[in-house]
Amino acid sequence: IQAPMKKIVCYCLQFWKEEFHAGLYLTLGVFLALAIWANYEFGIKKILIDSRNKELTQIPAYLLFYGFPYLFALFAWAYCTSNWSRLRQTGFWGYLLFALLLLSVKSWFYYHQPLAILLFLQPAWIWGTELLWNMKSSLFYLVPLLGFWWIVDRKTMPSFYGLTKKNFEATPYFIILLAVAPLIVIASLQPDFMRSYPQYVPGSMEEALGWSPWVSTGLLQLFYGLDFTFVELFFRGFVVIGMARWLGPGAILPMVAVYCFLHFGKPAGEAIASVFGGYLLGIFVFYSRSILGGVILHWGVAWLMECSAYAQILFSSD
Repeated sequence: IQAPMKKIVCYCLQFWKEEFHAGLYLTLGVFLALAIWANYEFGIKKILIDSRNKELTQIPAYLLFYGFPYLFALFAWAYCTSNWSRLRQTGFWGYLLFALLLLSVKSWFYYHQPLAILLFLQPAWIWGTELLWNMKSSLFYLVPLLGFWWIVDRKTMPSFYGLTKKNFEATPYFIILLAVAPLIVIASLQPDFMRSYPQYVPGSMEEALGWSPWVSTGLLQLFYGLDFTFVELFFRGFVVIGMARWLGPGAILPMVAVYCFLHFGKPAGEAIASVFGGYLLGIFVFYSRSILGGVILHWGVAWLMECSAYAQILFSSD
């Protein structure tokens, strides 16, 4: 194994040696496989969540939607590893409820649309909506988590939920990114890919306002990347590093289950990939206590998907 990759390979080997349980992995694997199949076959998320568009009832619906996979994975882990005592620790359920509420309110929030109409001229409404959408995570992840960390966790957790360079080496993550790049290009050729990507196609707005498409698209892509930074802060930082005080490495699999459900509504291949990606990132973060590797991979994968979609548009127009 080359030196740059040795550390993260060791993370995986250590985790599998100490934490692998065949029954647990089989149970969770079957559960997620059935959930993915049911969602893309019958439109479960559309029925339970999307049908309540812009209604306050969507918040408790999201709580159930995200809470169910987390609790299923959590109880499966506790049962298979005989770790029920960890679930009776003071503060655990309050911490979990805060995390699920944060995720549910963020998923429900739709006021970026009327705000875009107020803040931007008519030709820029679509662009403004996308911009504000990509800024939602800074509002619903960064700000509340910063307050929570300052009040609750600052004395016991020196880093802000893994936002630190300590024990972090960037090289392995760039190597992984290079390795998955061909897979992303192949995935971009699937029929449903272009229904989700790219996030924005420059055109009439730039012509009407005299904007450079490089500027408008570049700004959106910048905030698109920042959105993933705060996603990593929440899922790998708060939900793994934060919950590890009670669950230890058991914080990883419940996070993976919720992270998979978060991708329902995106192409099915992306939801499947989120299981493996979230799982590996959870292991890396648990041992390194830094989310920066996940930030590199998330930005890189997201921008590779955007570039692949733009490339298809460019070549199809020739």
